[in-house]
Formats: sequence, C-alpha cells, structure tokens
Amino acid sequence: MATREALFDSPVACERLEPRVLLSVNIEVDYTYDTNGFFDDPERRVVMEAAADYVSALFNDSLNAIIPSGGNSWRIQFIDPSTGSITEVENPTIDEDEVLLFVGGRSLGSDTLGLGGAGGFQASGSAAFLQNIEGRGQSGATGPESGQTDTSVWGGTITFDSDTNWHFGITTSDLEGSEHDFYSVALHEMIHVLGFTDDSPAFFNLISPSSEFMGARAMAVSADTQLIASDLAHWREGLASGGQETLMDPTFTRGTRKLVTPLDFAAMEDIGWEIDAMRWPGLGAFIPTSAFTGEGMASGNTTNSSSGLHWVQVREDGLLDFRVTSDQPVSLRLWDSQGLLVAENTMADTVTGLAVVATDQFYTIEVIGAAPASYDMAVATGGFDEVAYYPEGFASNDIDQAVYVSNPTDSAQLFTLTLRYERDDLGRDGDAIVVDRVIEPGATMMIDIARDGAFAVEQASGRQILPNEPYALVIGSTAPLGVALEHADVFGGQRITTSESFTQETADTWHFPRVEAFAGVSDFLVFYNPNDHDALIEVTFVSTAGQISFTQVVRAEARGGWSVGEIAALSGNAFGVILTSEAVDPADQSGHEGIVAATTHFDATDGVGWTALGTPGALPTINFAPVAEIPDATTELLVFNPGISVARLSIIASTTMGDETLAERFVPAGTSTALAVPNALGYRYEFTSGIGVVQFVQRTSEETFSSTPPGAPSTDLAFSLGTFDPSDAGSFLRLGVYNASSSNTNVTVRFLFLNGDEVVQSVSVDAGSFRTIVIESITAVRDRPGDLPLSIVLESPEPITGLLLSIDGQVGWGVGGLPVPA
Repeated sequence: MATREALFDSPVACERLEPRVLLSVNIEVDYTYDTNGFFDDPERRVVMEAAADYVSALFNDSLNAIIPSGGNSWRIQFIDPSTGSITEVENPTIDEDEVLLFVGGRSLGSDTLGLGGAGGFQASGSAAFLQNIEGRGQSGATGPESGQTDTSVWGGTITFDSDTNWHFGITTSDLEGSEHDFYSVALHEMIHVLGFTDDSPAFFNLISPSSEFMGARAMAVSADTQLIASDLAHWREGLASGGQETLMDPTFTRGTRKLVTPLDFAAMEDIGWEIDAMRWPGLGAFIPTSAFTGEGMASGNTTNSSSGLHWVQVREDGLLDFRVTSDQPVSLRLWDSQGLLVAENTMADTVTGLAVVATDQFYTIEVIGAAPASYDMAVATGGFDEVAYYPEGFASNDIDQAVYVSNPTDSAQLFTLTLRYERDDLGRDGDAIVVDRVIEPGATMMIDIARDGAFAVEQASGRQILPNEPYALVIGSTAPLGVALEHADVFGGQRITTSESFTQETADTWHFPRVEAFAGVSDFLVFYNPNDHDALIEVTFVSTAGQISFTQVVRAEARGGWSVGEIAALSGNAFGVILTSEAVDPADQSGHEGIVAATTHFDATDGVGWTALGTPGALPTINFAPVAEIPDATTELLVFNPGISVARLSIIASTTMGDETLAERFVPAGTSTALAVPNALGYRYEFTSGIGVVQFVQRTSEETFSSTPPGAPSTDLAFSLGTFDPSDAGSFLRLGVYNASSSNTNVTVRFLFLNGDEVVQSVSVDAGSFRTIVIESITAVRDRPGDLPLSIVLESPEPITGLLLSIDGQVGWGVGGLPVPA
C-alpha cells in the first residue's frame, strides 16, 4: 500500500453511524468529510448505504481488527472527498471485518461521475502490528508487492460529482433518460476501493503486457478480459458479461442501471476476495416493517419484461414470510443479500406466498408476471412465537417416519421442522432443517422423514439427513400448530407402529411409570436439551431392589438418551424412572428451561409398542385420562411410586353405564406396578396419600397403545395423524374427550384433509364426563376413497382434553392432542 507524509498532527474524530446490517465484511460509511453537504438529504444516504450493504454482502473474508495501543501507532491517509486534499486521521480503530469508507461530493469537472480508491497509511510499532495493518489476516496481501496474491484495505474514500444530474433511488423507478444512476456509480467506486485497480498489487500482478487481465477465474468466465491500456483500472469499453455491460467498464449510460456481473465477481475472486456463487436481480423498493409487529405492506405492477422488486430487512434471525394478491397469475422469487436465489414459487394462483427461515440480513423479493399485473404484498418478519418438541427420532432403511402438521388457526402460518442430532462430534453441522414453509389456514401436511429406504433432505442445502443417527424433532411456528410423529420400526421381524403429539412443555424433572429390561423388549429413554447451554442429565431407575443412577452431558440444542436394555446393571427387571436436568455451568442455571423427555417401548415377542411423553414437573395428586372404547380391548394401569412411603391410589372408571369406583390400590414406595383395570371411556384417579405417576395402556389382540394423562386442559386441541383406511373391517379411529369443567359443553370437531377438504361435527360432553367419538361411523369421514392423511381440531368454550386412538389392521397407536394456547 502506498504511504504519504503527514500533513498535520491534530487527531480528527470520525463520525460513526448506527449499525445497519451485520455482514461478513461491513463497509462502514462515514460522512465526516461531507462538508459540502452532498449527503445532507437523508434519501441519498439511504441509497449510499444500500449500495454499501450490497457490496458488503458479496464478500465472506474475515478481516482482522486494527487496534493501536502503547508503542503501536498509525495514521490513515486519504483524499478528502469535499476538497480533494490529502487528509489524515491518527490512530483510528478499525473493527474486525470492517472497511471504513469516507464519502462526500464536490464538482469533479468534465464527465467524471465519481472517484474511488483505497487509502494509505503510515505506521510504527511491532512487526506483528505492522503486518496486521498491511494484511489484516490475509496472508497473500503482505510481503513484496510483486508476490502478492490477496487484497487487504483498511478502507478508502469516494468522491461523487456534485454537478451530475443524479437519480437517487434504490430501484430504477422514475429513473429518467437524463439522469445518471447513483446506485450504479456507488457500486463501481466501492469495487475500486476494494482493489479493482492497477494500484493494487494483487490486481497489477495479473495484468499481461497486452493489458489483458489474466486471473484464472475471470478467464474461465469470459474469453475477453481486456483492460483499457491507458487505464488499467477498467475493462475495455462495452465489455459485457452475463448479458449486461460490465460494472467495471469506464462509462455509464444515462437512464440505466448496472450491477456487478459474473466477470466483475470473478476478477475480485482472482485478487483474493472470497465470494460465493452469485446471482442477483438487484435491490427493489424498500418495504418498511413495524418495529412492534414486524409486518409491512407494499404494492406494485409487473410484466413479463419488467419485474416488481422489493427489498425487506430482517432485524433478527427468525422468519421472512411474504404473500402477494394479484389480479393476474404471478411468480415469486426470493434473493438474499449475497445474491443467492433462496426460494421460488412458479405461477399457479393469483394468491401466492413464500416463506423462509431468515437470518439477520436483507432480502429482495421479485414478482414476475407473464402478463401485466397489479399486486399487493404483505410481509412479516421476526421470530417464531411457538416451539414444540418430540425427542424420539431415527431414520434407517427399516424405518418409516413421518411428521403430520395441521393448522387450526384462521390464517396462514410459517413453520420450520429441524432435526437436532445426538452425537457430540456431529455438532451443529449435523442438524438439518427438513422443511420450512407456509401452511394455509385449516390445512394439514405430511412430511416424510424416512420412507421405504429414502430419506428427507435439508431444504436449504439439498443434503440428505443422516441415517442411523438419533435425533430430536423441533418445530418452530408463528402460531400453535397440531404436530404428531408417526414411527414404524421392525423388532424381532415384526413391524411396530407408534405415534405421539409433540409437546411445548419443558421441565427440570420428568417421571416415567415403567421401563423394562427384559429379553425381547427394547425400551428407550430419550430427551432433548432446548437450552443454549450444555445440560447434565441424571436418570434414576427405581425398583424394590433399590436405585441405580447414571448421568449424561447433553450439549446445547441436542438430543440424548439411553437404551435401557443395553445397561447391564438393569437386566431382567422393571423400573420406575426419575429423570432430572440442570445446567453444566452453574452460571447458566438461572436460565435453564429444563428438557423434554419421552420413552419408547417395543415388545418384539408380541409385536407391539408405544411412544409416550413422561410426566413433567411436580406430580399431580388428582388427574384424569381419556381413553376410548375399543371392542375386545383390555386396559392396564402402570403406576410408579417415587416417594418414601406407601401411596394410596383411588380409581374411578367412566363407562357408558355410568361411573364405577374401583377398589383402592396401595403402591409401596419405590415400586413400579402394572394393574389390570376394566375397559372404560376414561379414568379419574386420586392419590389420597403419597404421590405417584400413572400411565394407561390399552391392548387389543394385535396392537398396544398408551394414554398418558394430560397436563392442563385447553379450549382448543390439535391432533395430526397419518393414514387411516376405513375400508378395513377391523379399523377403528376413535377420539376420547374429557370435559374438565363444571358446565356441559358442545365441542366442535373439525376433520381436516390433505386436499383441503373439511368436515365439521358437533358433540356434547357433560360436565366432568368422558365421551368417545366413533370417527369411523361418521359417513363424511368414512366414505372417502383411499388412505388420506388428516388432522383433527377440537374447539370448546370449556377446557377439555383428549386422546386419539387408531387401529387399521396394520398399525395402531394413540396420541394426545397438542393444546393450542389461548
């Protein structure tokens, strides 16, 4: 880099602007020397900073900070944009990844629109300090200039001609034929500052004697890489790339816009900048979003030859959802601030929408019409308000696994389904966002994770999810959705299907009434740590013989678990389980949210099994469990007393003939017991002394499924489920409902089908009573052709809870509903 002698010694304060967007390289625009007031108009600054954000987003380099201290000092030297004189600033601090850019305007005369270039410096101090200033961590940017292959700058300056008739707009809307596009010129001059000039050693070293630029990437992009012989800082006049005149040729045509072309990108890569593959339609009209709601509105017109472009900024990681209502069919494309196409929706409807999991950057939305169209656009940005979990996931050639999602709300919602893996060596790189998309109001959706040996792929990268690696499933959404997991696995040559709804509950303590370590039985305890810190999990297996405890550290946002049958010390016994969690680092304990825990039971001998969430937090002494009347079924009560004294359990079975009080049971301390109880619509139970955890299991001749007593009742419950074939004579689909209030209630039951159809029924449930809804007897549901995934939503003015049971001759399971918060 060139250096110049000092002109004066007085330190000059640099005006710092409010940070705009956090990018890999952040071009910090500074107006300190705009003493002629060229940027006094705020609209001009908006365009200048949009151009800086765009160029910043092109580069992925990591630039070291420059921090003078002690005997290490320096001064930067640059051209004052308002006077043209050499100016210096003593000992500025340049932040990590920052490029400092001074801008302003004055009359440049002739046809010059702008002047841009890197600044120089003088420095003294340690060898490491001097090398850091010169290279900023870019190893090829130091040493003899003839050998440099990389580019490093602290920043520079751009001067704009104050006499030019400029168009100051982020879009080309209203760009007149007599105007020069300021945005284009700002891009051009910033590329000069970053090294596109023969003043830069890395650039100069690639120029041939015949004035051709000999960079390998540039030559791969274009057969013509000719520079102007008399001005080796520009491509030859009129050189085109990607169907556009290059940004870095020497001239600009009035009334037009130029963006960075593939050849311009390639040359910057050749001089050491790290650039992703780029494809960029250009910035559009800025859509302001409310700081309170994260929502914004826009409108526009589009034709097949002129896209409607809009720019929206996401201030935090979360989501970007935009929807267009048009008078003609349109397509939508979404581009991120690196110029990459993120999502595309081809022409189908007059109402279309796209949504992505967004990061802290800006995005361009492109509206494309085959015919002239007018449209309105609604934008939403921000984070997910709702998160739900299920910790039991596994994909292999022997497994079919799917997630069923339903939207019980009256508006479209965005959701993302993420797999969080167990093994520490996978880190975050192993995790996969299987899907992020919009689900329409009243819609249901089936997402295959593993099916017939084929596995889901991550939506953004296209890479296949990892088979044979345990994971938890996490769904984030803009409103509560019904979500359930269906899992079909093979044990002992028999195919066993389980299912359960996701949960939003986390707790420090979870209880399970029974796990078994018997031959032919495969039981698993699994859990997910949703915290941003590592958690220490302790599991205690309790039996009449005593207690056995184990611990496991689970990294932040990762899954953990135990295979009960593989723990030799447990062999041949049944246990109640207490599972607790705390932060590994005591400093994190105050923010510890607890974990989510479940158990899965596979009995290879009988070919049956279930998956069920544990009981979170403090154990209730009074609770209820809706079951459902299934012909020829038996019911078993699993109960565990984790206390230190005998617990006394009173059970009331609710049947079509009325309530029946069963004999009280005494459960010794530290025991897990299985008790046969009569078949019923549901059960109320109370521990009149002591404490305990309870789980009901229903069995038929072919299937077994679990009914875990619910948490707090809700006025809205959402169930999602898999295929159901009502044509099989042995098929049952039944919904057990419990009215937890002291008033009779009418429950609206909405059946939502994959093709968008909806069937609505209304049933009455007496106060404090259970009712079974025989779904396979409802004609509008039963007489549908084929296996159709569907969801069920219960809506009630009084708090209710429910359990859905399904048997279709091949699969059988039970799921609790996911409460929809008020």
